[in-house]
Amino acid sequence: TRFDLMQEAFNLGLGEPGDWLAYYLDANGGPLFGAQVTERLQLFDNRNRNRTFILGFEPGPEGEPYRLAAVATGEPYLVAELVTPVPPAAGGVEVALAPAAGAPEPMETATPTALPTETGTPTATLTPEPSATPTATATDTPLPTDTPLPTATATPGPIPAIPADEPATAAAIVFRSPANLRGGPDTAFGLVAQLGYGVTLDLYGVTEVGNWVIVRITDPNHEQTGALGWIAQDLLQITAGDVAALPPYSVDGRPLTPPTPGPTPTPAPPEPTPTPAPRVTPVLAQPGVSPLTDLLAPPGPGADEQIYTIVATVGESVGDSGGEAENAGAFGVDPNVPANPFAPIAAVDANGARVRLVIDRAQVQIWSGAFGVNPPDWTGAPAELLWPNSEVYVLGTADELEPDRITVQRIRIARPPSQERVRLTQTPEFAAALARNAAVALMGSREAPGIYLLETEPGSDGPAASGGALRQLWVDEQDARWIGGTPADGVVVGTAGDSLGRNWMTWVRDDGQAVRITAQPFHAFQGVAGDRFGGLWWIETPQVDLDQWQLWHYDPVQGQILLRVRGTGARFGSGSAPTPASLSPLLLAAQPTFQTDTGQNDTGIVTGVNLLLDTYDAADQRLYTGVYRVPIQFGSNGLGEFAADAQLLLASESYRGPLEVNPDQTRLAYFIYDPEHPSLTSGFIQPSNTVRVLSLDPSGAVSIRTVYATENRFEFLAPNLVWLDANRLIVARSRFAAGEMFALDRFGMTQIRLPSTAEGTVEVGSYLLPNQRELRDFAACREDAHVLAIVATENNELELVRWDGEQRPVPLFLLPPDQTRTFVCWQAPDALVDGP
Repeated sequence: TRFDLMQEAFNLGLGEPGDWLAYYLDANGGPLFGAQVTERLQLFDNRNRNRTFILGFEPGPEGEPYRLAAVATGEPYLVAELVTPVPPAAGGVEVALAPAAGAPEPMETATPTALPTETGTPTATLTPEPSATPTATATDTPLPTDTPLPTATATPGPIPAIPADEPATAAAIVFRSPANLRGGPDTAFGLVAQLGYGVTLDLYGVTEVGNWVIVRITDPNHEQTGALGWIAQDLLQITAGDVAALPPYSVDGRPLTPPTPGPTPTPAPPEPTPTPAPRVTPVLAQPGVSPLTDLLAPPGPGADEQIYTIVATVGESVGDSGGEAENAGAFGVDPNVPANPFAPIAAVDANGARVRLVIDRAQVQIWSGAFGVNPPDWTGAPAELLWPNSEVYVLGTADELEPDRITVQRIRIARPPSQERVRLTQTPEFAAALARNAAVALMGSREAPGIYLLETEPGSDGPAASGGALRQLWVDEQDARWIGGTPADGVVVGTAGDSLGRNWMTWVRDDGQAVRITAQPFHAFQGVAGDRFGGLWWIETPQVDLDQWQLWHYDPVQGQILLRVRGTGARFGSGSAPTPASLSPLLLAAQPTFQTDTGQNDTGIVTGVNLLLDTYDAADQRLYTGVYRVPIQFGSNGLGEFAADAQLLLASESYRGPLEVNPDQTRLAYFIYDPEHPSLTSGFIQPSNTVRVLSLDPSGAVSIRTVYATENRFEFLAPNLVWLDANRLIVARSRFAAGEMFALDRFGMTQIRLPSTAEGTVEVGSYLLPNQRELRDFAACREDAHVLAIVATENNELELVRWDGEQRPVPLFLLPPDQTRTFVCWQAPDALVDGP
């Protein structure tokens, strides 16, 4: 199992400051005296000795020192000897200690005496500092002597007097919780209030070193709103203003610069980004693709290696008498992709002689120069990447009885296959349905590929059906989504993000013109987004363990597909908490910036882009590791550079997916599990119970608001979330299905109507399905503000219904059993009521 020791230590609470003491452990887990050798060390916090940790070490290579191998929690340290008394931390678990003064020097045979404790004493939960350790009830412990104990005196809180009407210099929200508001700029000061995630604060001052700030609670939902205190800055996300502009204060609460009388200057509003005139929809032409100039050719094969080219095969077994299949290329399903490492792989040598490569126990490598890595090297790769037309170097042994059968010890992928990158296409059936206002939705299945168009009435070339028709438009695609804020921007259909197979997508406009784009060989799409000016953006990442990602941009006005920027996971490092060495991005939204073109074509020149990215840790297979805003500026050659550090908007473990950006790209909706809110859980399964919305301001400020939570403790929220328009959300209410603990029973839909201002009231309306009926999927109709939903009936038939968010849903008609998904919806008109 892979794990990061620094992250592990931080998760356990070793990131918190404390007066740490350490001692070696003997074979029985007690303190070690003398010169014995041990591989374990124990730490404890002398302020709160419930915080103890055991470090395990392992010998390094010969001549090298020991190295840390494991970090774990330990039992509370209740030994009275060898302890220097210190003031206890406010709010922590305190253990009574005898004075250590005059304690004899320890001898090798000495055995420290543990103080007796009651069974079942609660252990404090460890949280990253500066959050206080949650308070647990201390156990009354008899002391070994009658010596009076030193009494800890809380340091008075140096909170300056700041009038309630004094304007704040900056604003923030609590970003890591639980967080403590204290009486002074240190964890030794008393607790004023405990703050949860998302609590809003006004900022008035900062210490000289900049690590603590003076704040006032402004959240109306907090019971101590209006209270002043100090809080560690790395617990906050600044939403307005700048910490650098805060007045400096000394640690005793005195202002270092006397305030200057006079009116508070009002900051000028940010200069608006020039916006080009609305673009005329261009006639699409075959796009050009910017060449990659930094790819490095591999070295030649070794003396003991043979060169082969992988070939595609047809038939139930590889190497039989069946002929070779035509390569399906970029836009077709190829049964040889991804490769099957447990069956022989067909290949040919330079003379056309055919062999079968047995690779089930082979070491597979790939040349990293094919991904632009410099300096390049051979790196590990999954065997599934042995695609047809790849050139490989093989180290193996031919079978004596079957010379064409080679048992491979090592196979190196030297060159990826060549494949078509982009193709201009047409979808006339799609355009015709939209032109006559008959397009309803794109539908499909969770079990098989294929995208179907639902129409209100068939066209002249459609099937004969009264009131409507389902027409299959794409055979191999498994996903479809809106590409912009309006239906006129079109949709993107494509693969479901196969991590080891070919990835492709087709952007289809409402006029039927389409562009099909395939990811580079051995790359996968990680999110695609349209912008407000007709452009398409997406991210590609290698299907091997390389810390790299690429941002691509298709601008139909320029007729080019451009590589805009390369990045690595180091871009998402955070200064407030340890993060994995490398994170991979998933594109949520792209907001380009423009310089107005004063020439004849007043269409605007793209000068940069602000990316909204989710991230995941590919090494640990961990999702939702942080949401970031990343600004990129383009040079005269079109290549981008990072204009500033990535701005962390949502921290890991503070959100869950799916994450959905609203049509005008001003709000991001997501789920969380709030342990303080009653909802249905099962053991370690804790489904989401709360919906939050992060508002995005062009200036960089953000605000977070809880807009909905489960309405009783017998339900949770299913991972279904769609925007009906810029201000309305639809979510699904759920419980565990009877007899199957981890299956979902979606029993209702809820519409959340958001106010136009932060102070407005959120309006909520729900519909609960009758017993024995289950919600399977739904989509928001962009043109007539309906919800189109699929409901399983008492007889396990699939019924299509429409819902206006308020009244009882209207049943439309029964669907074929394989139509279990609704991807996008234009409308759900009355014509569907008497449909097929």
